[in-house]
Amino acid sequence: MPGSATDPGADAPLVRWIRATQRHPHEAAIAGGIAAEAGAAIAASHGLVARVDLASGRPHDLHGEKRLSMLPCEVGRTGRDAWVACALGAKPGSRILSLSWRASLETEAQEQFAVHRHPLDDERVAGEPPVAL
Repeated sequence: MPGSATDPGADAPLVRWIRATQRHPHEAAIAGGIAAEAGAAIAASHGLVARVDLASGRPHDLHGEKRLSMLPCEVGRTGRDAWVACALGAKPGSRILSLSWRASLETEAQEQFAVHRHPLDDERVAGEPPVAL
């Protein structure tokens, strides 16, 4: 029966997270999340951001963008806010200088990022536009 205890349904946040990221939200919260209020953490992976209950590992709120689905995200903290930066991919036609341990190389692409702010005391993960690109 869809939506029952044995079948949470395809739209359940836990199912959506695992299908999109191929990892458990509890692992993402522990490995790279930021502690939030009430025993939760803000976690991000593959373009999804979630408030994850650390006791159960279940995401309470989930927000994401399809255009970020296979690109990395990182979470950081400043004061009472979590900041989530997700790669948007390379900007075509850009030329940058890439430094490596061997030599400097000129490349044809520049990585771009979307940066979102998420207040740690807010129970919802905001789906607001990025504050920086």
